Amino acid sequence: MSTLKAATRWLERISDWSNPILVKETRQALKSRQFVITFMLLLLISWLISVFALMQYGSAIEYGSPGRAFFSFYYVVLSVAIFVVVPFIAYRSLLNEREHNTFDLLSITTLTPRQIVWGKLFSAIVQILIYYSAIAPFIAFTSLLQGFDLAQVTLVLMVSVLASIAVSMVALMFSTVARQRHFQAVMTLIVLVGVLILEGIVLGVFFDFAIYSGAVEWDDPDFWWGLGFAFLAGMTYMLLAQQITTAQLTFESDNRSTGIRITCSAQFWLLWASLIVYHLFYSSLTAIDDGFVFAFASISGIHWTIVGVFAATEHDFLSRRIRRNLPRSGLLRLLIVPFLPGGSRGLIYLTGHLAALWLISFAVAIYAAVPNIDEIVQYVSALCSYIIIYVGFGTALGRWGRSVSSELQPAHSRVLILLLLAAGMIAPYLPGAFGLVDFRSRYSILEITNPFSTLSEIDRTDGGLVFVSMILLGTAVLALFINLRACVRGGIEIMKSDVRPRTRVETVMINDPEESGDAD
Repeated sequence: MSTLKAATRWLERISDWSNPILVKETRQALKSRQFVITFMLLLLISWLISVFALMQYGSAIEYGSPGRAFFSFYYVVLSVAIFVVVPFIAYRSLLNEREHNTFDLLSITTLTPRQIVWGKLFSAIVQILIYYSAIAPFIAFTSLLQGFDLAQVTLVLMVSVLASIAVSMVALMFSTVARQRHFQAVMTLIVLVGVLILEGIVLGVFFDFAIYSGAVEWDDPDFWWGLGFAFLAGMTYMLLAQQITTAQLTFESDNRSTGIRITCSAQFWLLWASLIVYHLFYSSLTAIDDGFVFAFASISGIHWTIVGVFAATEHDFLSRRIRRNLPRSGLLRLLIVPFLPGGSRGLIYLTGHLAALWLISFAVAIYAAVPNIDEIVQYVSALCSYIIIYVGFGTALGRWGRSVSSELQPAHSRVLILLLLAAGMIAPYLPGAFGLVDFRSRYSILEITNPFSTLSEIDRTDGGLVFVSMILLGTAVLALFINLRACVRGGIEIMKSDVRPRTRVETVMINDPEESGDAD
């Protein structure tokens, strides 16, 4: 009895030390009808699989290799729980806080938005581990059969739990995107369809590689390099989803951009570091051909297009709360200008990383002695120019629109950039639709507004398109020039900000005027 009391006291201490949201969500989840039904169904279906599979194999189970088939059946049941049920419940858990008006109570407590997000995620992790514990006896039974590969099963289960945690974090992110009820209903449908599609992809990959392809090639270095890069990418996107979720739950007057921008910057540098480290430690930098540079530059271009659309269209207003926390050093302020909130500072942030993309692509091509360096320079220059052109002109139009009407929001500017991109892709083909120009034979200068056809032509042509690249570079300089004044003003606002942190006396005067002697 004393041991039971000691264990109870130990559990109570853990409960007090743990995240309050974790304790609250875990208690609610374990008492909910959904969890009980899912848990019982998982046990019941696994038991039925065991009974009917044993009846099906009969005496062949002694000399056959049914272990792989048994595990595949159990994994299908487990994957439904961890890739469909858990992420969707995590999505609903945070969405219910807004629907039931309980999030306002959480926001006035001492809990930070980051603690709320991590509490929700830890609750999802607890449910995943409970489902794993439910399926564990059946997998232990499967390990006694022939054809059971312990190392391969361990790898599949470990990768699955990490993937389920990442998907749950993404589901939490989607729960904070929509604020209106009709948008929340649409987002719920999107999340539900998304997890079902993900379940199909997971099962397809599982049966393709783990079942039909046979054993994993453990001695293949490419397998481990690929697994490591996939893990690194998954963790960075999970961290990005956590930063976005935290930002959506943070007050608008607080800094909601710095964490996201730092994460996106780290993803960019890790992408290129992965390429360099792989070839340094596994092969050599001379093994890098122009295909690697083109592929990594294209991935980086897509990354910075998405990031730039959001970063460069924010409001330029900088609250006193943010300015109060700025460092005293002028050098530190200069370094953190691109990472602070604001559309003009976001454009500086985007331009700096695009310049870094051009430099690192050129440096890797030079060091690896890639034969088509001119084409790489033209391709990366055109890619960066397109991003600056569309994001820069869209940002300028959005800023001018906000000066006319305060009703124009950053979302409108983002839609405007997408409309400009769509117009640039469609407009070159309008003359061809009326039979004025024939695009079927060769590339036309009219297609210069279409980034996809132009970049494809540069990649396909031996000599590239020097004239087109120069036009794009000049247009990109023009897009930066029309935003130059706003960018300079955004940087000066940071460098000359003189808002100081409140002293203890000022805090007392605000919270308790009687102590300051100003009660009269």
